[in-house]
Amino acid sequence: MHAVWQHFGVSMISVTFVFPITLWMRLLGATASCWVGDRIGRKKPLMVAILGYSLCNLAAGLAAGLLEEKAQQKKHYHRLPRCATRWIPKLARAFTS
Repeated sequence: MHAVWQHFGVSMISVTFVFPITLWMRLLGATASCWVGDRIGRKKPLMVAILGYSLCNLAAGLAAGLLEEKAQQKKHYHRLPRCATRWIPKLARAFTS
C-alpha cells in the first residue's frame, strides 16, 4: 500500500479507507444478488452480471487505448512502459505487450 499512496499522492488514511468499503460493498452485493436470485431465478441475475462485467472490461480496454493514444499525441509514450513494469506482475507482462 505504501507504493500506491505515494504514486497517487494521497494520504495513507484514504487508501486504507478504500479496503473496508470494498468489503462492505461485496457483502451488500452478495446479499442483494442472492435475494434477487431467490425471487426470479438464478439464470437471469447471472446473465446480467456477466453482461455488466463484460461492459466494464470493454470500457477499461477502451480507456487504456485512449490513454495510450493521448500519450502518443503528447509525445509522452516513453512513460507508459515504466508504469506498466511497476504495476503489472512480471509473469503477466508478456501478455500486455
